[in-house]
Amino acid sequence: IVLLSAPAAVMASRLGSRAGSAYGTHPEELARSLRFKETVEPRLRSIAHAEIDTTAPLDDVVGTLLALARTAGKPTLAR
Repeated sequence: IVLLSAPAAVMASRLGSRAGSAYGTHPEELARSLRFKETVEPRLRSIAHAEIDTTAPLDDVVGTLLALARTAGKPTLAR
């Protein structure tokens, strides 16, 4: 489980400037998303195996995800 996170200000900026989806541009939707960041994200963080700050360049985020995937243990087959 990997948590992809960003500071609230970055999240608000990204939601406000998304192309192809209006979600988050309405003030109530933005407020709801920011509330989730405060209430749900800590719960996700507590169960995540890793957290990646998505303010890093996209290539770095993807590289970190790929590195985590390569080092993850292979699932075992139930017998």
